[in-house]
Amino acid sequence: MTNKFNLDEQAMIKIGNLLPRLKHAVSPVHLIEWLENFDTDELDSAIDLLSVFEYIPFKEFMLRLNELLNEIFKTIPPDDKIIIFPYGKVGKSGTLVTYPLKNTTAFKRREKVITLTHDHENVKNPKSFKHIIFLDDFIGSGKTFVKEFSKDKSVRKWVDNNQIKNIYILSSIIMIDGKNYILSKFPNYNIKIHSEERNKIFNKTLSPLNIISDSDKIKDIVKKHGDKILVFNFPPYSASMGFDYSESLVSYFHCTPNNTLSIIWGKTKDWKPLFPREAHLRMDEARQFKTEIAFYIGICNKLGVDLYTEVQLLVKRMINMLENESIIIN
Repeated sequence: MTNKFNLDEQAMIKIGNLLPRLKHAVSPVHLIEWLENFDTDELDSAIDLLSVFEYIPFKEFMLRLNELLNEIFKTIPPDDKIIIFPYGKVGKSGTLVTYPLKNTTAFKRREKVITLTHDHENVKNPKSFKHIIFLDDFIGSGKTFVKEFSKDKSVRKWVDNNQIKNIYILSSIIMIDGKNYILSKFPNYNIKIHSEERNKIFNKTLSPLNIISDSDKIKDIVKKHGDKILVFNFPPYSASMGFDYSESLVSYFHCTPNNTLSIIWGKTKDWKPLFPREAHLRMDEARQFKTEIAFYIGICNKLGVDLYTEVQLLVKRMINMLENESIIIN
């Protein structure tokens, strides 16, 4: 059973502050529906948690990849041949990153010397390559890379056989625990990781929550609700702190890592996700968002409201209307 959310002026301000943080990737209605998952006395804590949440849209994702790829290229001579290897199963997030990567200016500047492939065994003249870049969008526990690099007939043996000297990992974000795990597993390979680093969101000393709120209280709330959200099968179990206790708090335009707290992406009959992992749910939300936007733009056009210069006036009118009619969104 969801809780009623009183949409008063203070609530409007809080929601208005959160929407830019979420890059306007969700509608106000969707955000309110997610907040209604919580008990009334937990709402401020849920809002505090979202205030440090990272949502990465497509253009920002490309920008991050471009900057990180440029960092790698500073250490590679311009004419050296490079393999970029999106690891993991075809169709997973690592391989989906190839399109935005190929459209970065950094990639295009060196496109002639880059081979972007998931099939390393069929690379022509492999001994002509000196550098390999392993590509993923996000690295949480680091176990996916370790598994890929360790399995039989793995790319590691191919790297050894062809004497490829320089190994890089490129990812927009990596959890520090995941980074340390990868480096500890392959100490003899001098793997160079280029990624923005993140600590666990409930880290006792380094979490941004420690500055703005009671992080222990928020953690208890996250665990209380997350433990009830069964998100994995064989057998069904919860992951309130994210897969392998990663305590991540990030989502992308194309997916939400399962390392992120499950209250963000988990879905049950009693819990509505904010950024679901399932593609069909995201498409349904996109259709709903498009319909809502068209509806409100139509109203604004009829009222003669300039969306860019008179938005504050419109918000004030909405607040007055809600106060007068005592509207409660269920």
